[in-house]
Amino acid sequence: MAEFTLGNKTKVDVLTVKIGEGAYNIPLAGAIPYAKLKALKNDEAIYDFLCEYIPEEVAELLTIDDIKAIFSAWSEATQKAEGISLGE
Repeated sequence: MAEFTLGNKTKVDVLTVKIGEGAYNIPLAGAIPYAKLKALKNDEAIYDFLCEYIPEEVAELLTIDDIKAIFSAWSEATQKAEGISLGE
């Protein structure tokens, strides 16, 4: 009989985002649950995702262009590190 054990990853690939004096680590797509990744279909879902890793008092000062730039960098880092292509 074949067996497979899913192990816990000890090292999680992240994108470090520097905003002002702070630095915030956002896990790449391979380290988040599939349901959460699949839900990133609109601006509100993307903002909520970022707020899980960037304090809301910092995130609420971000412009739409800032959020797009962060998410674009996150998508590119995911694709480079993990080979996961995210739809636009």
